[in-house]
Amino acid sequence: MKKTILFFAALLTLLFISSSLAQVNYSGWWQSNLYLWENPDDAQYYNFYQGLQFRLSPQNYSNLYLNTYFRVAYRDDLDEMQEKVHNLYLNWNLADNYRLRVGRQFIYQGVINGTMDAVSLSGRFAKNLQLHAVIGTEVPFTREFELVDWDNGNLLGAYASYRLPWSN
Repeated sequence: MKKTILFFAALLTLLFISSSLAQVNYSGWWQSNLYLWENPDDAQYYNFYQGLQFRLSPQNYSNLYLNTYFRVAYRDDLDEMQEKVHNLYLNWNLADNYRLRVGRQFIYQGVINGTMDAVSLSGRFAKNLQLHAVIGTEVPFTREFELVDWDNGNLLGAYASYRLPWSN
């Protein structure tokens, strides 16, 4: 919990310092949810969720951006807060046809499906041919802010898609 609070504080400090020193664009939202309920035995429960999603990019180069979504939750059945990093990646659109992403990202391409700490490259290399290549490791099931060893779950793959020149 302490390292997550320090990470959030450092990230927000970096965000505000960079916006005052450089020309950057940022957008996002901060969301809080509180759920209260009572069961038939008159026991009261509550869950609290705090989420932060934002995108940060240089003003003159919108093809490069940092995107993230974090969530902190306190559920009545647990004694402490749970921190989850759903995504945190650097995206670079190299040209109109190519994209490079580095970091925690959701990947859904054919049999490659899930959240990964990975490097992915995708692009349209011919008029009707699109390729997507990825290498990385699985994310912990609890979405903690840590990396999984290569031997405990890895991903190395490619996906090709060809669009036929006629419609059917």
